[in-house]
Amino acid sequence: MRKNIKKIFVSLLAATTIFTSSGPVLANKITVNMPYTIYQTVDKENISSGVVHEKIMKFTSTGWWNINVLRINLLDPYTNLKGLVNPEGMPKRDKISSLVEKHNAVAGINGDFFSPSPVPWALGPLISEGNLISLSREKNPLPGFFIDLLNQGKIDYFNTNIEALNIDTGNIININVVNNTISKDFQTITLLDKNWGPKSIGNQYHNDAVEVVVDNGIVVDIRFGKEAVDIPENGYVLLVRGARAQELITLGIGNRIELKVSSTPNINDIKFAIGGGSYILENGELRNPDTSSPGNHPRTGVGISQDGKEIILVTIDGRSNSYTGVTQEMFGAILKTLGAYNAINLDGGGSTTMAIKPLDTEKAVVVNSPSDGSERLVVNGIGVFSNAPIEDLSYIKLSTDDNNMFVNTSRKLIVKGYDKYHNPVELDKSKLIFSLEGVKGSISSNIFKAESQGNAKITVKYENIMNSIDLKVLGPIKDLYTTSSDFK
Repeated sequence: MRKNIKKIFVSLLAATTIFTSSGPVLANKITVNMPYTIYQTVDKENISSGVVHEKIMKFTSTGWWNINVLRINLLDPYTNLKGLVNPEGMPKRDKISSLVEKHNAVAGINGDFFSPSPVPWALGPLISEGNLISLSREKNPLPGFFIDLLNQGKIDYFNTNIEALNIDTGNIININVVNNTISKDFQTITLLDKNWGPKSIGNQYHNDAVEVVVDNGIVVDIRFGKEAVDIPENGYVLLVRGARAQELITLGIGNRIELKVSSTPNINDIKFAIGGGSYILENGELRNPDTSSPGNHPRTGVGISQDGKEIILVTIDGRSNSYTGVTQEMFGAILKTLGAYNAINLDGGGSTTMAIKPLDTEKAVVVNSPSDGSERLVVNGIGVFSNAPIEDLSYIKLSTDDNNMFVNTSRKLIVKGYDKYHNPVELDKSKLIFSLEGVKGSISSNIFKAESQGNAKITVKYENIMNSIDLKVLGPIKDLYTTSSDFK
């Protein structure tokens, strides 16, 4: 039965749901005037095989843009996208940086829109490694981003119908949602499995809730207004109250239950999917958003290259004195300039977060500036994973805390080694050979001390591999001035 459920769950992409759903937007192409770029810097870092992080600081005619990009090469055999949820269960929100660490991902961004009530739940679907994590079915679904079994990224609208067939009686019951609680009155039939958590909802909110426990395809218990029950490892619990409660009661203890799904398009070929808010870029053309979110705000989105082989995860900051954010329409234009041919807008605002955890680090680092001042707890996210094998040393990287310094001060030099997949490789520090150009100074025990001002170039050699960095050594401080207004 578990295999049947898994197969069915793979088929459930899709009924993405958000409060202002209006269905597919057809032939609503729009134009956006991009602001003039006055100044821009782009820093790139390989964080794992097939994954590059770009930090783009752009000063435009409308202000500063802080854009963070993760480029994922789907042709890389060691790189995958998976869902990020709290291992303790769907209702427990968590920070993206924490989810990246708990799942041992190399990076992650926040995902779908969510509701905090009655229990925190994602408004759209989440499928990871072919297993359905959550689903909310509506008549007018919003777009979802997914990766098929051919490893191509796509965006589409899906229609899904889920039924529980009582094999012994022939009765059929429509199931509305999976691992979601879309209504406070619980009058829609909900399926809860181990992705929800260890226990069902029971009478936590209503004393007349009916729960049917199905284990290995057999109804083993029907519960009326009782406390939460353990969810079977190889089964699920069906929950409802009100007018539809009698439907569950008719299932009958001991009867055999088969889950049936019909869905278009054919989503048996999907291995990862997540719900979103608006399809903002379609075949290279900007579109009117599916949901209303006017004004400039922080945004999170997913872009797909024209050949479907590169995924572009993007955040742009806003709601601060430094960054104002952008509209959905402008966000679509930005994604297009980054190489996207199709793109979807995910949850934004205070949820917008990108965290990276290169393979040589233990803690995830948030690389954008969340508008709440700290990370918001979210229901799910998109995780980037690498399982590349560890090979021999391929290159070394020399760095320091700050590339600007004053004369007669010191900087610690950090040297790290990596293989061709960007996995860390341990170095024999006794084999490091440093050389200095441009200024007077000394290097001892990986500490550089500047003895004259100017532009310094430090090179390190390890066996036959070399790497260099440039530092600017400033003259001595002549004066330091401040006022009481600088202190708050």
